[in-house]
Parts: sequence; C-alpha cells; structure tokens
Amino acid sequence: MQVREPEAGSDSIVCANHFQTAALKDDSKNRSQIEEATSVSRQTRLAELIAQNRGSLGAAQAVEIASHALGPEHPETLRTMNSLSVEYINRGKLTEAEGLAEKTLEIRKRVLGHEHPDTLLTMKYLADIFKDEGKSDEAERLYRDTLEIDQRVFGPEHPFTLNAMNNFAQLLRAKGKLAEAEAAILGGQSSTEGTLE
Repeated sequence: MQVREPEAGSDSIVCANHFQTAALKDDSKNRSQIEEATSVSRQTRLAELIAQNRGSLGAAQAVEIASHALGPEHPETLRTMNSLSVEYINRGKLTEAEGLAEKTLEIRKRVLGHEHPDTLLTMKYLADIFKDEGKSDEAERLYRDTLEIDQRVFGPEHPFTLNAMNNFAQLLRAKGKLAEAEAAILGGQSSTEGTLE
C-alpha cells in the first residue's frame, strides 16, 4: 500500500487514512469509518480547492459543496457565503444578498464572536445591503455598531475604523443628518491629523 501527496496543481484530494484506501474500501469493518470519518488534512485540502476554484464553480455551487463537505460553520464555508452575498449584491439581487448576509452574520457572531474582523466585514456588507434597499434605519444601526466596535478593537486610526466612519457619515449625510455626519468625519480627521503630515 502506498500513500502519496497530491501533485502540484492537482485538483484531487488524497487521504492518508489507511481505512480509506482502495484495498480496504469494501471491508465491512471499515464501512462506517469510511462513510463517517473526518480528516483535518482532507478538510483543509477541500477548503483550498474550493477557494482556488470558487470563480469557475460559481459561488452558489461553492457554498453548497463547502457546507456539505466542511460543515456550515467552517471558515471556508463562511467566506464562500460572504462571496455569494457580494455576488448577489453585484447582480442587484438584494433580497437574496440580505438573507444570506444575515445568516452568515448570525453564524459568525456565534462562532467567531462579535468583534472578529470577519464578523465586522459581514456587518458592513449587510449594512451596505440595507442602504441599497432603502432600509436606512437598519443600515444606520449596523454602521453605528460596526464603527463602535472598530474604534474599540482597532483604534481610531485603523483603516477599518476610518472606513466605518466614512460609511456611517455618508449614510447620515444621505439621511439629512448633516451635523452628525460632520461630527463622524471630523472625528476621523482629528484622530489622523498628525499622521497625514
């Protein structure tokens, strides 16, 4: 019996577990292990293949494959769900984008926590969707929450925080809340004034 690594550029998964080899695949003692076993190396390789081929698969198909093979809470599944949400946004399918972003956000908050950068990214996407759908109150709430967390976690001069300030201020300006928008922008400028010289 020979175990081998996948060749460079290969799109196959090679598993080193002895009970999953061709010689033992029909062994009745190994049947449940073959069907139910998980392998970290196999999951990692599958995640790599999904990431490499996401464009050719299509985001919806990649989400389905990742969710089934890796699990609905695996980081690659969540990244792929985010990609599909962005694809829906780009195609103007805001209802689909909103539903998927809400699902992704719920999982990321539970699995990664409210302050994880990936969770914050999903919050930003969902706020963008709400803004595009004309749900300005929901967008304002999420932009405000994202900005508050970014300021606390990353600090006032971090690019994530500055981006959140800009998004929040633009929405406030669009809603006619000019004084609040100005305060958000001036807060960002005053914190970076010394670094721009």
